[in-house]
Order: sequence, then C-alpha cells, then structure tokens
Amino acid sequence: MLTPSGHTATGLTEKDFQAEYQHQAVQVVSAKLETHPRRVVLVLDASASMTTTPNWHLAVAAAEGMIINAPADTSFALLTFATHVETTTGFGEGAAAVAKQLSTLGAKNWSKYHGPPRKTALLDALVEGLDLLQPPALGDVVFAITDGEDTASRNQLPEVQGRFLSESVRLFCFFTIPTAVATWPQVPDSIQPVAFATLAHATGGGVAWVDLSSWQTPNTDVSGVLPRIVPLLREIADFYRLEFRLPRAVKKESTWKLRVMEDSGKRNSRLQVIYPEKLSPCP
Repeated sequence: MLTPSGHTATGLTEKDFQAEYQHQAVQVVSAKLETHPRRVVLVLDASASMTTTPNWHLAVAAAEGMIINAPADTSFALLTFATHVETTTGFGEGAAAVAKQLSTLGAKNWSKYHGPPRKTALLDALVEGLDLLQPPALGDVVFAITDGEDTASRNQLPEVQGRFLSESVRLFCFFTIPTAVATWPQVPDSIQPVAFATLAHATGGGVAWVDLSSWQTPNTDVSGVLPRIVPLLREIADFYRLEFRLPRAVKKESTWKLRVMEDSGKRNSRLQVIYPEKLSPCP
C-alpha cells in the first residue's frame, strides 16, 4: 500500500480492507505490516539485445542500485542468462560477492564476443531463480532486469505463473526498452514485455522501465536509474500480510479484488494498492 509520495502506508488494520471474490464479499480476518528481512534473486539478461550500449550499462546499474539502496539485512543472489543460465552467485556467498560479480560484468567488453548467438530464455531463468529460493519464504522476490523479449525458453508462461503463485513469490521487472511503453516492439515468435508485466502484477510485484529512445546522452550516464528503482525497493521491503476467508474454494487460478477503504465507506483513492491479482488453486 503506497502513499502518494511512494512510501508504505502504516497503521492499517483488517477493518481498512475490503475484498471481493467472484462477486461475493471476502472476510478479511487480519492485516499485519511485514518488515522482516527479504531474499531477492537478481535475474540479469545478458542476451544479444541487452549487451549493447546503453542497455548493458543501465542493466548493471539497476542491479547495483538494488544492492546499494536495499535495507542492509536484505539477502541477494544473482544469475545471468542468455540462451541458458550462465553464472550463478548464491545467497550463501553474500551481497559482497554479488556486488563483485556485477562489477566484473559491468566492465565486460561484449564487442569482443564471437560465440554462439545469445538468445533470450527469460522464463527459464525465472524458474531457476525460483529454484534458488527453495524452500520459499514470506516476502521472497525474483527481480528481472531485461528488455522483456523471450525467444528461447522451454518453459511456458502459464506454468511459470502457476509456480510463482503457488509458492507466493513476487516477481519484479526492470525493463530497458527501445521505444515508449505504448509502442513496445513486436518480435515474431517471442513473448513480449507486456506479458511479463502482467505476470509481475499477477504475483503482487511491480514494474519499472527505461525508455532508451528518450535516454539522455552520454550513453554511460546511469544516474537516472535510481529514481526508477527506489519505489520498487519500497514495495519489496514492506507489505501487509492479510489473512482472509473466501466464500468458496479456488478451483483454478482466479482474479479477485482488494481495496483500502475510508471511514466514510468510500474507496481510499490516495493509496495505491499492490497485491497478487491472481489466487492460486487451494482446497
């Protein structure tokens, strides 16, 4: 629940929430603000379209900005991928090891690469990111830094979404895109950024992006990345955990509605409500 200034709303109780499932009221039993340490898997796209300037500089800067500006008790892991996952730095190695690996990646000269084509298997990388979080814990996050075009995954979007929902892991995406969001390019035989943005919202995560067509020169200037990252960090760090009773069992993935209400009984339009928009099947 974010205020107009982008901060987490505090002091809310179960009485402030109103929920609906299949046109029936949902009883919200409890609401608790959760602020315990988080685990974040950074999934960095190193496919051919991402290893150009300024894409690569912005992507690495976004990952470094996450580590530098996250709460000190946040744990990080990192994996890089193209056609398949190429490097992995696990949680046990610590944030310093992740930062060192990012520094090495940021200095990499991709113009000297002459290996096989570097396609994009983003869904496969997300699944391997989930594997690093086993067993999943409350507040776990997979954070993808990518241009959002998947051209090589073996995994399918519905199955990946089902796993995120069943394990209660949130997906966040930071996109570097060549044009304005409204005109994201359509690449034949690929999954598009809009699909991954929809997946992120379904899990209760969020999305930010850099429009490369309007990015200021010089191409190595990455100072504008941080303001886009900070709101996502706030969403990751603090959220409300709700306990509620549904009017019926969820037989298949289903949408539901959640609102914050004012004392007058009207919807509180000042707060941005970010929540998992899909419910996972349950008895």
